This record gives sequence, C-alpha cells and structure tokens, in this order.
Amino acid sequence: MERPNSKGSHNFVVGLFVLVAALVSVGFIVFMGSSVFSNEFKVKAMFKDVRGLNIGAPVFISGIQVGRVSNKTFPRPEALSGYKGEAANKIMVVLTIYSDNKDRVKVDSEATITTMGVLGDKVVVVSPGSAESAVVAEESWIGTEEPKEISDYFAEGGDLVSNLSKAAVNLNVLLESMSKDGKMASVMENLDSSTRSLSKLLATLNKGDSTLGAMMVGGEKDKLSKSLVRLDKILEKVEKGQGTLGALINDSTLHEDMKVLLGGAKRSGTLRFLIRQAIKEGEEKEKKAP
Repeated sequence: MERPNSKGSHNFVVGLFVLVAALVSVGFIVFMGSSVFSNEFKVKAMFKDVRGLNIGAPVFISGIQVGRVSNKTFPRPEALSGYKGEAANKIMVVLTIYSDNKDRVKVDSEATITTMGVLGDKVVVVSPGSAESAVVAEESWIGTEEPKEISDYFAEGGDLVSNLSKAAVNLNVLLESMSKDGKMASVMENLDSSTRSLSKLLATLNKGDSTLGAMMVGGEKDKLSKSLVRLDKILEKVEKGQGTLGALINDSTLHEDMKVLLGGAKRSGTLRFLIRQAIKEGEEKEKKAP
C-alpha cells in the first residue's frame, strides 16, 4: 500500500530541482551577458536622415562586421555632451562596437548609412580613419557623411535637365532675334569667308609658295629646327652660368667689377677733360698778355 505523503514528496523534489535549474540558468545568463557587454563600447553619430535604419543593423569597417546599431533617437540636451555641430532636427545613432575592434575606430573616422543586399537592408559603414589618429573614446562622437539614395541622384538629374532646357530656350531666343535683324545671314557669310581664307592659307603653306610655306615644306624646315635646337642649347648654358655671357649674367661679383671698371673709366675721362680745359685756358691767357 502506498503511503499518503509519497506523492507530495515527489512533487516537492521535482519542484526543487526545477527551481535550482532555473536559478543556475539565470545566473549563467547574467554572468555571460555581463561578460559580453563588458567587452563592448559605444560611440555616437549624428545624421539628418537615417533612411530607414533599424536598431540591430550591423556596423561594418572595411567589409567586416564590428558592431551593431543599439539605438536611434532624437537626442535630449543631456545626450549632446561633446557634440560640436548643429543638432536641431537631427537623429542620434548609437553604435555598439565590439571591444576587439575598438582600436579601428579613430577620431577622424566617419560613419555613413548605406544599402546592402537585394532587399535594400540599411547598414552603417565606418571608415577606419588614418593610421596616425588616436582611437576614439567611449561615448564620444564620430563624424558622419550623409547618405544618398537613388532619388537624390534623380533629383540632381532633374536639375540638370531643367538647366539644359533653360539654356535651349535662351539659345532659341537669341537665334530668333538674330534672324529677325538679319544678323544670322551676316554671321554665316563671315564664317564661310573665314573658312575659305583658312583653307587657302593652309593650301599655300602645304605647297610652299610663300616664305613660311617654303620653310615648313622645303629643306629650310630642317635648318630652322637645327637652329632652334642650337639656340636652346646656348640659352641653357647661359642659364647655368657657363661661358663669358653666362658668367656676366649670373655672377654678381663680375657684375660689380664691371660697374667699378666702367665708373673708373668715366671718372678718368672727366679728369682728362678738365686737364685739357685748364691747359686751353692757360694758353689763351698767355696769348692775351702784352
């Protein structure tokens, strides 16, 4: 015969076992969670438009996932500490980066939102920054580059088409005005005349009938080319200070010596003139004396 309290004892043992297992599981999850989250750090970025970016979206650096998007929101004033830009109507995106990749996020890194996959999933791509830049601190801000969608390029193309349309309208108005004033025929006539003159000039040069044509077509062309080569060599030597002319042009001491020499010659000439004048005056006085 079964004892009356045997069933209750069995239920008590099962319940105790389940409770212990639950506590162990919760402790393990808490321990592992704290261990995982302690190996992460957060940086913030500010965007005008997140373009449908979802929380949990991956964060990539050089094609490798290094974190995830942990939050996106319109920032409160207390969350803007350290932000130097204009925050009005912008969205703060918090990026959680795995600690083993945090040294790849630099102070000059920039985040941008882009599309990945056929379905157009939004992800965040962070540039690695320069090698000499410092690693970004936790909870600090990194720069951003606003994302562009296909619609943005379509809008730019629409502006281009609009500008081309305006230019075509202005050109049409100009042509109509010239046609009414009779200027179009004059312009076309002058253009035709200039074209014929240019054709005649080129034909003359090709035949060598003129002096320039003979130089371009005949044997003088080679002589002219050789002369230009020699002249270029001479000028190169002068520029380097080679030869007498090069020394005179480039050597400042020779220049000063030349000034002194020319100045001395000028003074000597003046002195000779004064001596001749004195002798002449003396001879005139002797002639006048009784």
